[in-house]
Amino acid sequence: MTPPHAPPPAAPLLAALLLAACGARAPAPGEEGGPPTWALRAPLGCGVGSASVGASGAAARAAALARGRDDLARSLRAQMTSWVLTTYGEGAAAQAGAGGGRAEGLRVIVAQTALTLNGVAARREAVAREGGGDVRYALMCVSREEVLAALDDLAARLPEPEARPAPEVAPEVAPEVAPEVAPARARPRDALRARLRFNAEEAFRALEQESAEDADAGDSAGGGGGGGAGASES
Repeated sequence: MTPPHAPPPAAPLLAALLLAACGARAPAPGEEGGPPTWALRAPLGCGVGSASVGASGAAARAAALARGRDDLARSLRAQMTSWVLTTYGEGAAAQAGAGGGRAEGLRVIVAQTALTLNGVAARREAVAREGGGDVRYALMCVSREEVLAALDDLAARLPEPEARPAPEVAPEVAPEVAPEVAPARARPRDALRARLRFNAEEAFRALEQESAEDADAGDSAGGGGGGGAGASES
């Protein structure tokens, strides 16, 4: 006598319901794939977090969001360190973490400055099947304005930059020339803030150009894109 078929286990159904409640479609059974493409390289102002989906999809999402925030803070601090070293004229060795003296002091200041970032939010989320289990991904991002505000706060904690000596004005030069020279030497802190902002804006502009070029390449290839194979977007 053939025994009756046992009912399917409830765990997969429960996991699917939990994932649906979190706003992401569960991957098809047995569907394998890597992380979504956007999780492989987070853009400027963003961080990526991931967590294995176990019994609770809600807990996995919360963990992915928290890790994404942590990754955002780490990557932004590293980028700010690079901007600061560039602004102070430090070379490639300092950028690579070598050297001491002023470069090391600048790195310490950036590391010890608390980052207050408001409005951090999940820009993209996805669930991918990896190694027989589901992994939740989250891309946590902050606005350009918040990054610039954090730079302004950092600039107030950095040492006063050395003012470049203004060219001497000969006595016979017309009086109206001298006032134009003085402000460049009188406000080195403002110049520091402006140079930091310039470096950040340049990085954002480069990112926007790269994103536009990627979009054009995708359109010419017939569209598509989004998450990687086996990843379902929220």
